[in-house]
Amino acid sequence: MANLSKDIQSVGYDTRPPMLDRSDFESWQQCIRLYCLGKENGENILQSIDEGPFKMGKFRETLADGALCPEQDKVVKDLTPEEKERYKADIHATNILLQGLPKDIYTLINHYTNAKDIWDNVEMLLEVKLNRGLKTSNYDQMYAYLKQHKAHANENKMMLERYTQHAIDPLAFVSNVSQQQYPTQSSAIP
Repeated sequence: MANLSKDIQSVGYDTRPPMLDRSDFESWQQCIRLYCLGKENGENILQSIDEGPFKMGKFRETLADGALCPEQDKVVKDLTPEEKERYKADIHATNILLQGLPKDIYTLINHYTNAKDIWDNVEMLLEVKLNRGLKTSNYDQMYAYLKQHKAHANENKMMLERYTQHAIDPLAFVSNVSQQQYPTQSSAIP
């Protein structure tokens, strides 16, 4: 039974990356980087965060007579084992970063598909939210970011207002239901 206890503890030991603390992005960056280095293929995971996703590239096949085929995009089966590890690291890096985000930040960031974009946009978002470093910020970049996410943020705000109103006053939900949706007894009888 003692071995079973050790196995259970080992399985659940390292399953979740560090959670972002909105007030200390730099500390979270360091923790995430250390977490990634501790993972299998950690160097490639960090490379995905720092440099962006692995580019599949193109290849040309040489025919038996020596002629070259037109360039074709590589697919996963065409990659070397090292390239496959780098490709897998991109996916792993994206998952690690998304799992380390609080729900409100995750909802703003989850549409990004690569780790570098997630990393850069979380940093920009927290810089804007905390009004930190505005003297040294790139205003054009910040404006473009805010403009890009305006519709998404407004949608989230409307949803939040709608659901918090009902949480405060449960009868408000009932009052917003239209009569056409649920006919009264008198309107259902001819």
